[in-house]
Amino acid sequence: MADAAPMPAWQSLSAKIVHWILLVSVLAMPLTGVFGSYFGGRATSVFGVFTIPAAMEPSKAIAGVMFNMHGAFAMLTIVCLVLHVVGALKHHVIDRDDTLKRMVGKA
Repeated sequence: MADAAPMPAWQSLSAKIVHWILLVSVLAMPLTGVFGSYFGGRATSVFGVFTIPAAMEPSKAIAGVMFNMHGAFAMLTIVCLVLHVVGALKHHVIDRDDTLKRMVGKA
């Protein structure tokens, strides 16, 4: 297989966007879930180490917004993961370069 050739600008930009969305989602998805539970009146156990108590005055409106955001970040993460895998396979199968090998640490 060939070394990774320079990518067209649109591919480089889309890869950076997907990576940033994945990074943001990794942080935002659990936070929105915790805030949704907090404002929904439910305590949240964090890996069995400690518990975040529920809000003293729950807010169904805020909890609903947080859970909607939680679901949106979940869908966004799935879409970005699929795009990431498709992009890696495109480089491996179609472009026949070392991009996938670099991603898994074999190049």
